[in-house]
Amino acid sequence: MLNQKGFIRSGVVRMSLFAIMVSFAAGCSSGQDSPDTIGDTVSDVMDNEIEPTDSGLDLAVPDEGGTDLAIDAAPEVHVVPPCVMKIGVGKRDVSPVVEPFEDTNGNNWRDDGEAFTDTNDNDEYDPTYIAGFGPRQAQGIHDPIWSRCMAIESTGQAYLFCATDSIGMGLSHYDRIVARIKELRPQFNLEDSHVTWATTHTHQGPDTQGVWDLMPLEYLDFIDEQTAQAAVEALDSMVPAGIRVVSAEQPDSLVRDIDVPVVIDRNISIIQGVAEDGDVIGTLVSIANHPESGGPDNMKVSSDFPHYLRQKVEEVQGGMAIFFAGALGLMATPVMDWDNTGMWLTEQVGNAYGDIVNQALVDPPAPSCEYMFAAESRPSMKLENFDFWAGIESGLINGFIDYLYGESGDEGAPCGFMGCVDVPVSVVKFGELLTWVNVPGELTPELVLGVYPDPEPVPGEFADAEREPYLEQFIDTPNRFVACLSDTEIGYIYPRYQEDRPNHEHQRNSASPNVAGTLMAGYADLFEDIAASEAAFFGEDSAE
Repeated sequence: MLNQKGFIRSGVVRMSLFAIMVSFAAGCSSGQDSPDTIGDTVSDVMDNEIEPTDSGLDLAVPDEGGTDLAIDAAPEVHVVPPCVMKIGVGKRDVSPVVEPFEDTNGNNWRDDGEAFTDTNDNDEYDPTYIAGFGPRQAQGIHDPIWSRCMAIESTGQAYLFCATDSIGMGLSHYDRIVARIKELRPQFNLEDSHVTWATTHTHQGPDTQGVWDLMPLEYLDFIDEQTAQAAVEALDSMVPAGIRVVSAEQPDSLVRDIDVPVVIDRNISIIQGVAEDGDVIGTLVSIANHPESGGPDNMKVSSDFPHYLRQKVEEVQGGMAIFFAGALGLMATPVMDWDNTGMWLTEQVGNAYGDIVNQALVDPPAPSCEYMFAAESRPSMKLENFDFWAGIESGLINGFIDYLYGESGDEGAPCGFMGCVDVPVSVVKFGELLTWVNVPGELTPELVLGVYPDPEPVPGEFADAEREPYLEQFIDTPNRFVACLSDTEIGYIYPRYQEDRPNHEHQRNSASPNVAGTLMAGYADLFEDIAASEAAFFGEDSAE
């Protein structure tokens, strides 16, 4: 069904048909009455010859045999508003100030006595710590890093989908950003479930977590404010539009799994916002791969391959491109040979992904208007990683200290020795077209696809553990968009049966081997909530 602008409208033809059927039924409610008789009776009421009952138009009509026939008024029709969409985009440069230095001993670190450029004229060296791999202090900026947002309003309710070029950030920053957006634009009535803010997990950006060496808090505040400003720009720039969804697959030449068992989510998810005049407003892309192709020897700040991907998509499609990290956990990488990394590889990988996205958008489907529904909750996550807990307590890991509770010193207590943190999970459904899932960390593909190979190289402590539910079990749309490191970053999220830290060093970067079960239970509840919201909106019985 097309509106006057040519966008496909999904949804509620059934409601119009229902209204027609009700009207028809009211005119044919008794086989003993002709339309003329009913019409005469209604005329009598209008002439005050017959009083309607208190319950409405319940008319006593004598038939030829003297039997009263009751004609009830048509039941109230549930009206669904027409689908209307608006879309806008915004971005802000969140690159840090970098002070290049003379690295005389080649250790990627400024030592005392080494000359530096005092960029801000404060007579002090202000380091920019690069996250990922080993200790590094930046020597410059290869490409600007960004906070980018797309705002989508569906039938009067706005939603935000933002991503920042960062390794990850603590939960307090998400809450501050959402609060700031609400303060700046209260008229949009945004709830937490309406705001997605993810980090791209670039391994060439500033350390915004504290795992390597935390950037100054003033810089983190700067990211928060600029992200909120990008969101406001997106909201303010919305115009009538629709969306289209396509997907592609990433080939072996761009991704490999370096931590057994080998499971890769090859799906490349693409959402494109298109204005009524056909111009592309923005393109959202989710790819399950670590942005780390620059390697451990790069000394310049970069968003890694997402920079070239976005650039290539924008050159061909127009509008703004925004990258989200998919299910990249344990551990998808674009690096095929660790002796051959650098920004040349970053450019190669990013351009290749850009070409795949552009090819998927050749002869694309028509834009459509979709009713949107969202749900968010914060299930309680028990911390079971001493290093993570100690980092939070000491202030080395930023953004969680105010959220930690239940520390008892008793491992048998509900939150154990180290306490709990309530972490956000959320889902946004785009009608019957696509389901967007926000994940607060680095999810493994197993928990998306439901593929559970035997543990390798040997069974671990929990090898017989029940396999967790997986996202595709809950999703009932033909398309999905997984956005990892959304709203916060709690590390790797993997099936409990794979727990075996002596043989899997990356598992040390996880809050708990039990976090997957906690989050999947949360998602199960969210999908039920969304089903109930849909049923209420369309006037249907949620039990059907």
